[in-house]
Amino acid sequence: MMAKKKLLSDAPFYAWDCISLTIKNKWDIFLIIKNEQVMSDFLKLLIFKTEAIDGFRGTSIPFKEQVYKVTIKKY
Repeated sequence: MMAKKKLLSDAPFYAWDCISLTIKNKWDIFLIIKNEQVMSDFLKLLIFKTEAIDGFRGTSIPFKEQVYKVTIKKY
């Protein structure tokens, strides 16, 4: 908890350093990652592991299946 005056004059992080993860029927996780490369790697891992296109788990599965079928037909 920071004093509002200090926070307004010199915030310890920027909005783009923050990420919020919402877990269904559980809780929210708030992360601050100041290193741009670490944030980029974390987001890539998160997208890959959750199989997400639009931020919701599993939404890339139908797309991946279509790409797989097209690839199989070519060979």
